[in-house]
Amino acid sequence: MNFRTFNASQMILNLFSKITFRTILCLMSCTGLYQDLLSQTNDKRKLTRENYVKDSIRIFTPKKIYPQIALDNRKSFMRNSPVDIQGIYTGILYKSRFKFGVGYYEVDSQSRANIKLKEKQVQAMRDLDLYYGTINFEYLLIDRRYIKFGFPINLGFGFSNLNIYDDKKDKLLYHSVGNFIPFSIANEITLKPLREFGLTTSIGYRKILSHSEARIDFDGFFYSYGLVIDVKEIIKDIRWLRAKKRYKKTLHLK
Repeated sequence: MNFRTFNASQMILNLFSKITFRTILCLMSCTGLYQDLLSQTNDKRKLTRENYVKDSIRIFTPKKIYPQIALDNRKSFMRNSPVDIQGIYTGILYKSRFKFGVGYYEVDSQSRANIKLKEKQVQAMRDLDLYYGTINFEYLLIDRRYIKFGFPINLGFGFSNLNIYDDKKDKLLYHSVGNFIPFSIANEITLKPLREFGLTTSIGYRKILSHSEARIDFDGFFYSYGLVIDVKEIIKDIRWLRAKKRYKKTLHLK
């Protein structure tokens, strides 16, 4: 009886030793595999983070050429009367110093005028519409995060539509359609409280170099204001958000 009990105890001890040894081997193997997986995960995460940093640096590194767009609303004077000039500008910024672009502008001016009719001066209503495009160049003397200061030069070509009516605007007294070549130079300052958007204002002088209608009096000083949309910053933000989304799952980015 005692011999059988001893044999059973010995068998249980041997079985337990085998199970324990195999368990230890299995745990060691699993631990090694886990460490390998952890090492591979860390290496992958490190490589992904390095790629994310490289992509971010590449995105925010200044480029040579960026697109530009702006709403250009100008105030000026014709025959000592204020007029509104509505326009839009688009172009490129080269090396953060030189701006090349084109603009389109419209003027709708209504004012009273004295005209000579049948050897006497009469009161009349003067209605002048101008439509012209410009080729623009600007040198940026200051180009900082919140402020820009430059000297824009514009040369254009456009058409005029002049109508002169009687005092009650019942009868058309004079009508002409012509063309003209405007030239202007100004000082322009842009304030950017936000990276993507800003406000711009300028003061300058405009001269009509040539015109087919002598009654066009468009020479003089002007000032302008408008909204600036910084396309290059918008492009940067879109590219960075795409990169962030691409690496978000691996790096647990917020």
